[in-house]
Amino acid sequence: MIKRLELSIHEGDYRIVIIENADMMNTATANAFLKTLEEPPPNTVIILITERLPQLLPTILSRCQPVYFKPLSQAVIQEILFEQFAVDTQVAKSASRISGGNLKTAIRIAQDSSNTTRIKAFEMLDLAANNATLDYLNSMGKSKEGADQINDLIAYLGVIVNDLAIVQYAPDEITNLDKTELLQNLANESVTERVPDFLLKLDDYSRKLDGNVNPALLQLNLFLSLRNLLIKS
Repeated sequence: MIKRLELSIHEGDYRIVIIENADMMNTATANAFLKTLEEPPPNTVIILITERLPQLLPTILSRCQPVYFKPLSQAVIQEILFEQFAVDTQVAKSASRISGGNLKTAIRIAQDSSNTTRIKAFEMLDLAANNATLDYLNSMGKSKEGADQINDLIAYLGVIVNDLAIVQYAPDEITNLDKTELLQNLANESVTERVPDFLLKLDDYSRKLDGNVNPALLQLNLFLSLRNLLIKS
């Protein structure tokens, strides 16, 4: 990219460079990019995009003008998925809630034709409700999840637990309508009272996943927290 920027502009008045996931630059790459970022060629605009601002090097941040964008609303994401990607209404609803306002995440989840994340989330729910820790450990050994997959799993569990909290009072408002009976069987006053603390743990797990935490260990803690939510007396 640096070499291409050394070339003259032959068409248009400006040249726009967009670097997605800028936080993924390693130190060597970021340092090599500093001079170009500090003194870009004439009529050149360089845009760095990141969802993890603290992970950018301070030397990179000091040469940029931050512009913040609010997460998209669920309604907007649902509309985009439905109209532009021909996603089923139910899948669009789930993906928009899980995405946390991030369209890219919503598209990735919605285009998972086998709905793997949802299946794994409900499998975890079933094992946790039955206190089947050993069975879950065996299932973890058969498939190793990456950070993105675990983040999606955390997000979907958040949706399921939200459904648990409201299914007894507003069953028509839950996301997983086809799982209404299961959720009603698991929901009770004790579980509902512990939902807020569990959701805070999910936020904490998601943040830790952005760091250097062991994904397998975090996934096990996630299961144990869900188990405690469902079976704690």
